[in-house]
Amino acid sequence: MHPKSGGIAHDCKELLDWFPDGKILDQPVDKEGYLCLSLPNNQWLLLEEASLSEREKQLVSLLTQQEQTISLNPWYGHLIEGKGQAPQTFKKIQLVYCHLSYFQQENLSSWLDMMRTLFPNYLTTIQVGAQDYLFVLQQDKYISVRSILSDTLEAVEYDFGLRLSIMLGQVWSQNTHQSLSELIKAERELFKTWWRQGHQGVQTFSQLYLWRLGETG
Repeated sequence: MHPKSGGIAHDCKELLDWFPDGKILDQPVDKEGYLCLSLPNNQWLLLEEASLSEREKQLVSLLTQQEQTISLNPWYGHLIEGKGQAPQTFKKIQLVYCHLSYFQQENLSSWLDMMRTLFPNYLTTIQVGAQDYLFVLQQDKYISVRSILSDTLEAVEYDFGLRLSIMLGQVWSQNTHQSLSELIKAERELFKTWWRQGHQGVQTFSQLYLWRLGETG
């Protein structure tokens, strides 16, 4: 099996959490029965195909598809990498961070379509991991998305066979004095800490900030 290329944007610790039998290498390996996936910083993830569970095979499939998804979405470079201009002008923006702790592959596309129609101020969807999505909302005229999600989350999980952890980010101005991508990075890190501890449901950034202070205080 030849090594698969494509910049998979995940840290090594997170990948080894997903694939505990995987190995991080400094050079690609072309070995029969193994997958070798490229990582940032010129490293590679080596996986034995025969040892992969169905869930791990699903993750590999999503990871290898992710690079194409990223390259087709101009918002990824602006909001996540801090590069270039926004694809369209806006005064205020809000991100909804979503982690799927469980999902069925055959329902994923339908769920994404539903989420796009759920928010009246929807701009785009950014995939940032095999189980992680960002929904970008325009908040020039503020719309409370918390009430939308709170009213529909239980039904959505049931209808699509999902388990979701969702955080509502702050509303940010395009002209903020700080880098928008750095602010988003901080929100993502806080959200990641929260869902890794097994939390589900809908939370706001301010609630998670207070929770984090309680954890460290």
